[in-house]
Amino acid sequence: ASDACYAPSTSSTNGTGGKMRDHKLRPEDTRNMKPRQVAAYKKREYDYKQNNLKRCILHVKTFCDKQTGGLDAMLTCAANTDDHRLRREIGLQIGRLLSVIEDSNDVKKLVSNAIGCSNWKVGHEDDEEQADPALSTLTIEELDEEKEADSVEDDGILTKMKRGQLTASLLLGKPDVGVWSLKYGWSDGNGVEELKDLIFSNDTRAMSIASELVSAASSVEKSRPLLATLVQEGTLEDLLMHPNADVRSGAASCAAKIGLASKALSQDDSQVMGLLDVAIELLFEEDEGCVEADSKAKSNQNALTLKKSLTKFESSSESTSIDRGIEVMTYIVSKTFVKEKIVHGYKPEDSLPDRKSALERLVEIACAPNSGDAQMAFGLAEIFNLLAVSMETL
Repeated sequence: ASDACYAPSTSSTNGTGGKMRDHKLRPEDTRNMKPRQVAAYKKREYDYKQNNLKRCILHVKTFCDKQTGGLDAMLTCAANTDDHRLRREIGLQIGRLLSVIEDSNDVKKLVSNAIGCSNWKVGHEDDEEQADPALSTLTIEELDEEKEADSVEDDGILTKMKRGQLTASLLLGKPDVGVWSLKYGWSDGNGVEELKDLIFSNDTRAMSIASELVSAASSVEKSRPLLATLVQEGTLEDLLMHPNADVRSGAASCAAKIGLASKALSQDDSQVMGLLDVAIELLFEEDEGCVEADSKAKSNQNALTLKKSLTKFESSSESTSIDRGIEVMTYIVSKTFVKEKIVHGYKPEDSLPDRKSALERLVEIACAPNSGDAQMAFGLAEIFNLLAVSMETL
């Protein structure tokens, strides 16, 4: 049965007329195999994938283990760097690592120490009832003592940043665990309060992490109620008004998703217009600095600056602000009064006199080289569809 997995190929050989030594067979090879051979081949492929998965999970757990320190090193790097692209890439890679582990409880156990959780079973009372009460008490007491010893470190903004970054990564890679972390796990249920500390910290790095976190959380339905209060209280205004485009973009994405999901907020025209202004500002972010630096620059120099900024779309990492602007615009352009504003040449009140309208900017972005292959391509298509016809027609 094992030898049957290496069935001879009808179209290629190994040079000596022997059997194929690659475990991957082509469709024409399997069609020429007997049922017994096909069954053996499928079993071997299944075993091969299962062994790979087990080895991968073992490697991930070893890397993320506290003794190894790989996860902590990545979180520390993300918290200390000023490069938001590097921080975002680290967050995505952590999410990919943890998404390999299928069992959510295994992920919780693995990250519980990193997010400051003393009992990873919190929120799952049924599982707690099945556990040995005496053992559970002893375990919690031991962890509490360890936490008390590290209380000085836990109070630092760096620790909150690392926990926020990890929660954002979980929301991307393991959404159910990310929601659990935000609600129960992060600092034993104090996650939302520490998130506010990051927002009000006046530290660009901390605010950037908070912005990415709220953007990721707003994409998960179960975590939206935790953020709705922040939107209604105006807590996100510090992020939306921040001079850093990366901080603004994540908060704008969150405000659009949460706001339109709430009937009360989605019916507030002033709230929606505020999101529209933020989205338009993000669309101009790539070349705005050069224009403001010299308002009397020649038109051909401005055109060259715009051309250079548009060519950046070939690299997805260079167009983060515009990507977020397109994302927010896609959410709010479904409203009729927003469509009318855009098609009639709307500009924010504080716009520069020579700045193009929102619609002209969208056309420029769509006409940029390789824009069809960029991350924003689908969003652009959706915006033009919504501008052209009604929701019913679309």
